[in-house]
Amino acid sequence: MKVIDLFAGCGGASSGFTRAGCTIVAAFDSDPVQLAHHALNNPDTRHVCTILGTTDPVAFGHQLRELAGGPFHLHASPPCQSYSRLNPGSVPDNDLVNWTAQVIEAAAPRTWSLEASATVNPLRVASE
Repeated sequence: MKVIDLFAGCGGASSGFTRAGCTIVAAFDSDPVQLAHHALNNPDTRHVCTILGTTDPVAFGHQLRELAGGPFHLHASPPCQSYSRLNPGSVPDNDLVNWTAQVIEAAAPRTWSLEASATVNPLRVASE
């Protein structure tokens, strides 16, 4: 299965997918240092350093579907520290979670996963 990893960081999730026999087609993150580490373990992956959440989610989702070139799994790990129970008093910022949910819907991957705090319900957030 082909996988596209959003908010990939240094590649923890990608490593798991690779060990499961998947091919990481592309990894997106805003931190060039994290992506450089990702590239060490995934040299055949397309690495894109960009600030996710700043583009139109529907257009970006369509671009991801085209990039995959067939059935794929979309994994995303948007920052969710403000949702954590370990961060009391923080006001959750739905922007990146909402954007990610819209990207998933537009990309129409065969399967998808969203790594986030246990208090995030992406289906509820996407409908807000």
